Amino acid sequence: MPTVRLSHLSAEERRAYVLADNKLALKLQLGMFADHGDQTDVIEHGAVTSKPEQVRLSLPMRIRQRGVEMKLVLGAGVPQPAAKPDATLIRAIARGRRWFSLICDEQRPLNELAKEEQLSPRYIARHLRLAFLAPKIVKTILDGRQPPTLTLEMLRQVELPLCWEAQENQLGFD
Repeated sequence: MPTVRLSHLSAEERRAYVLADNKLALKLQLGMFADHGDQTDVIEHGAVTSKPEQVRLSLPMRIRQRGVEMKLVLGAGVPQPAAKPDATLIRAIARGRRWFSLICDEQRPLNELAKEEQLSPRYIARHLRLAFLAPKIVKTILDGRQPPTLTLEMLRQVELPLCWEAQENQLGFD
């Protein structure tokens, strides 16, 4: 079970955080938002219970690992932060497409291309598969809306079918 370290918080702040049963529960004092305008903005989503001075907000969530970072993924119906495209993943797809074009259109052998790029042929070959990603998957990645589990490392390791529909099913884009 994932653990969140709250040692840097005061005792009162630590009591406000509870992670259990894939839910994030926040216990808030309404006075905390007195300087931030309308308090109802805070309690629009999730299951909310309140007392005159307190609000307890409970949201479905999952902790996902994405590359080397951990993400807290909030459930459906909860406003998500603006999508941030994964530059590493986008760059890898662009390289794979460019290398595929050089190999096919300019008839460059893989070993020659690898030498020019100062990379191993195996590295280039793993990226060539990205040239065949389904357009729907590429668009989703460009928009930054891919599932948190869809990382460059994951795409390098899985054996992707050439059929776009099968790719979408395998990667969770149904």
